[in-house]
Amino acid sequence: MTLQDLIRLGLGVLESGFSQAAGSEDSEDSGHSQAKYNLKTKNHIRADPILSPHLGTIRLTHVSFLSACLSNAAMLGLTPATTSDDAVSPFFHGHLSNQAEEWQKSEFKNIKPDLRPTKSQLTRSHHPYLDVLPFPTFRERAIALIHTDTPVFDEEELCRDLLNDALICWGSSLGAGVGNSGAPWDIRSWEARPWFMKKWWFLTGGIEGELYQQTRWWCEMRGDDSGYAW
Repeated sequence: MTLQDLIRLGLGVLESGFSQAAGSEDSEDSGHSQAKYNLKTKNHIRADPILSPHLGTIRLTHVSFLSACLSNAAMLGLTPATTSDDAVSPFFHGHLSNQAEEWQKSEFKNIKPDLRPTKSQLTRSHHPYLDVLPFPTFRERAIALIHTDTPVFDEEELCRDLLNDALICWGSSLGAGVGNSGAPWDIRSWEARPWFMKKWWFLTGGIEGELYQQTRWWCEMRGDDSGYAW
């Protein structure tokens, strides 16, 4: 099953869950359920014993890649219908080539900064699975390379790697059983595995890229420098 399939099926599950929650008599509880549903789906989150003196008593939790993507997809208003295998991103407007930057600044203020569409997202056709990744440089480079005359990389291989624990999204927990929270729409919540950054450096931007720098921050926070280039 592909990443696109999983996102589409996951959004279908979320829609079903939201519909059931909307029918609950307890509107306040159902509102909280809807807000947390995509980050607390069974087996989508596990707690990791990552503690730091810089973080006080906050326990970090590992939000699964798929759960994080579903959260971002829902935030962007994507649905199963708009994420089919042959779907084109709703951000794509080919006629905006000359006005893309101005339109980008004026039309998407309500979208979290790291999920706001880049120029390539607005002007070049692509599948919406790329839209849910909160890494602007990564999205911009990937879409640009997809449209080269000679294929530079295999999208199916990239998707397999993304599903193979290549990226980690961190949230926080106040303690066992208290609940978890995360911000998958914020690049500061993410880090990448060493093998992924080495293999896909031309998409991540190398050591100057945003994903590399954010990964370095997380590693330094926990005193881990193994497997990285710094």
